[in-house]
Amino acid sequence: MYNRVGFFMGNKPDHAKRKPTLRHRVGQVVRVVLLVYLVLLLVASAIQRRVVFPTDMIDVPAALPPFERYGIEPLEIPIEGGGRVEAWLAQGEGTSADRPGPLVIFAHGNAELIDNWAFDFKTLTERGVNVLLVEYRGYGRSDGSPSEKGIVTDFTAAYDKVTARDEIDSKRVVFFGRSIGTGVACSLARHRKPNAIILASPMRSIPSIASKMLVPRFIIKDKFDNEDFLETYDGPVLILHGKEDRIIPYDHGDKLHRVTPNSRLVSFVDTGHNDMPTYSEEFWNPIVEFLIETGLIVE
Repeated sequence: MYNRVGFFMGNKPDHAKRKPTLRHRVGQVVRVVLLVYLVLLLVASAIQRRVVFPTDMIDVPAALPPFERYGIEPLEIPIEGGGRVEAWLAQGEGTSADRPGPLVIFAHGNAELIDNWAFDFKTLTERGVNVLLVEYRGYGRSDGSPSEKGIVTDFTAAYDKVTARDEIDSKRVVFFGRSIGTGVACSLARHRKPNAIILASPMRSIPSIASKMLVPRFIIKDKFDNEDFLETYDGPVLILHGKEDRIIPYDHGDKLHRVTPNSRLVSFVDTGHNDMPTYSEEFWNPIVEFLIETGLIVE
């Protein structure tokens, strides 16, 4: 249809429509990718503590162990706002108020309970070492919800409570962590200085693991930054790591060894994350040697 002066008044033919430019298409793709990434970040932020602290996946034993038979004293650590967390103190043989012994404070992995470790420290208790196992908030029979701040607060309270006892030599205290428990041990050491630290299958930090999945550091709530702490820690540190670890790769332990001024690295060949030989002398001998050399076990 034309008007009086001959101009076309209808729709333009299809071939005359403006086609999207390459720049426009790229912009659309970028916007979609950014939107998807933003959604993934929101999801990661919402579920990260369920991933770091998988309490729903851990079976709680129906019965408590026979404490008296194994020389274990159950303790309770109150938490703010009410409630308490469990702690078990395994007494070192021959220790007493007249003969106080050293103390190892142990922090377990993220899918474990203190129940899983209650009897693994016999090698140390037989040598007069007291061992304190502190449960994480929300784990097992303990109240609360886990977080770095909350767990370290509980471990600090447990440290203060137990080191005040007469049978404990407060000048010979070791922090021992496994997996995510290495983060607990190092974070605790920011508040209470140990005489030595033992780290089994340690991570550099939570952000260093999350970065492999493109999760930025700023959204991580519980950082457990071992590398930052150990760079300036001047006490003796023993690091144990499996070379076939696929959960926290061996290079994490190796890097921590390289940045820690006074450290030793013990490598386990053909060993992954969850098959560290904690039942054998292969695992415990270097720990005993380390504690003897640092004067924490007196022969």
